[in-house]
Amino acid sequence: DYVSSANSYVFEIVADNTNTTTAYTVSLVDSTGVTITTSNISVPASSSYKRINVNFTPNGFADNYRVKIAASAVASLKCSLPSFIYNLLSP
Repeated sequence: DYVSSANSYVFEIVADNTNTTTAYTVSLVDSTGVTITTSNISVPASSSYKRINVNFTPNGFADNYRVKIAASAVASLKCSLPSFIYNLLSP
């Protein structure tokens, strides 16, 4: 596989935020520790197991990504099913 602008990339999570006042951001970080800014997902306060996704632009080369969650969110934010979905728009 290759990274192409002809592909559409989606970062998707299922999140549960039990904090009643604070929304948290979940994002992707590349292998050098740089946050992929187009991957930011805001998880609203008091959201119960909500499926959220965002289109994002990956680096223009093969890379490994990790999921980043704020340390302050540890007690009240649960995230699962991080996945990448891409649709090949041209052969």
